[in-house]
Amino acid sequence: MYYRPYVAIWVENDQEETVRTIEVWRKEPDWLKDMRRWWRKAGRYDQGELDAVTGATKRPGTYTVTWDGVDQKGQPVPAGTYYINVEAAREHGNRSWVRGAVELGVANQRIVIDPTEELGEIILSTGDAK
Repeated sequence: MYYRPYVAIWVENDQEETVRTIEVWRKEPDWLKDMRRWWRKAGRYDQGELDAVTGATKRPGTYTVTWDGVDQKGQPVPAGTYYINVEAAREHGNRSWVRGAVELGVANQRIVIDPTEELGEIILSTGDAK
């Protein structure tokens, strides 16, 4: 039987501090801690804000996720290097974590992250980059 993965997408600054959790796809909250990196960095601390970014698990496919350049409190972040993190964990499956750096304040970036066992190709883009 195939189980849809739990997925967390979050942003860290260049000091590896969590800036914002963008989205979490999950079914049961008990299994959030299986996304170990996200859980240790943000999940266990941001329970109050988690409902605002939580959605159901998704089938394999192509999805668009947007970060509006603000932190967890809704404040714009300064220009600089930020890391977009994507972690997936699947029951009776594997775990995968990838990250890509983007430079806020620099237009039209396109960063491609290679597929892993649980994640397909991830494309990070800013500005008008496709």
